[in-house]
Amino acid sequence: DAQTRGVAAAGPLKLNRHARVDARPLSFPGKALPRWGEGSRNLARAATSKALRGSRQKLYRKEWSFKMKDLKWLLLVVAAFLLLSSLAHGILGWKAMRAELERANVPPDLLGDMAVGWYLGSVAMVVFAVIVLLSWQEARGQRFAGRAATATIALAYFGFGMLAFLFRSFHLHFLIVFVLPGALLGVAVLKSRWASHK
Repeated sequence: DAQTRGVAAAGPLKLNRHARVDARPLSFPGKALPRWGEGSRNLARAATSKALRGSRQKLYRKEWSFKMKDLKWLLLVVAAFLLLSSLAHGILGWKAMRAELERANVPPDLLGDMAVGWYLGSVAMVVFAVIVLLSWQEARGQRFAGRAATATIALAYFGFGMLAFLFRSFHLHFLIVFVLPGALLGVAVLKSRWASHK
C-alpha cells in the first residue's frame, strides 16, 4: 500500500549516536518491581526464622521431657500427704470410731484393744511418710537414706510398744511383738558397718 511504499522510499533507518538512552527501570502502574537480590534476602530471612522456631520448640520439648522424667518432687508431696493423713486418722478418725463403738455398747477392754490397733495404723502412716521423705533426700544426692529409714522403723516399733505396754496393763504381748524387735533393730543400726558412698 501507499504507507509501505513511503517507508521503502525513505531508505534504511539510521540511529542517532548522540541520542540519550533512558536507563531507568521500567515501571508499571500500581506495581513495584523488587530490587536486585531482595527476593533472596527475604527467602534467607524466612528460612532463618523457621529454623529458630524449630530449635526453640525442640529445646522446649527437651526441657519438658526432662521435667517429666525427673519427678522426685512427687516424693515430697506424697510424704506430706501421708503425714497429714496420719494425723487425721489418729485424731479425727478414732474420735468418730470411738463414738460409734460406745453407741454399740462395746466393752471398755475391747474398746482399748481396738484403740491400740487403730493408733498403730497412724504410727505406720507416719513411718511411711518419713521413709518416703528419706527417699526424696536420697534422690537429691544424700546417701544416708537406708540407715535413717531403718532407724525410723526401730524407733517407731520401740516407742509404740512401750506406750502400749504402759497403757494396756503391762501386757507382755507388746514387749515381745514391738519393743524387742525395735530394740534389736536399733542395735543393728548402731553397730553395723555401713558401706561408704563416694
